[in-house]
Amino acid sequence: MAFGLKNVGATYQRMVNKVFSTQIGRNMEIYVDDMFIKSREAKDHEANRRESFENLQRNKLRLNPDKCVFEVTSGTFLGYKISQTGIEPNSDMITTVQAMQSHVGNQ
Repeated sequence: MAFGLKNVGATYQRMVNKVFSTQIGRNMEIYVDDMFIKSREAKDHEANRRESFENLQRNKLRLNPDKCVFEVTSGTFLGYKISQTGIEPNSDMITTVQAMQSHVGNQ
């Protein structure tokens, strides 16, 4: 870790879990530095986004604008495809796993 720091990832995860505790599972999902704001209805998304930015501001956190994407209706999160139809496995990952050779019993 940079500057000899240890457990930075775990410490950061605990911090964002605390900052967004009222949102995680309801209108937000977070894994370390990957986070997305979700809404069941398009009309609710602005309020959900506003709540997230208020939490960021209240806790003096900042986002890197180069890494932010807004108004996305589908995408990939932790290897799964997320869309309006639900959560699906990423076909690229399935292909990769299927292409792996099994080493079980070949010792």
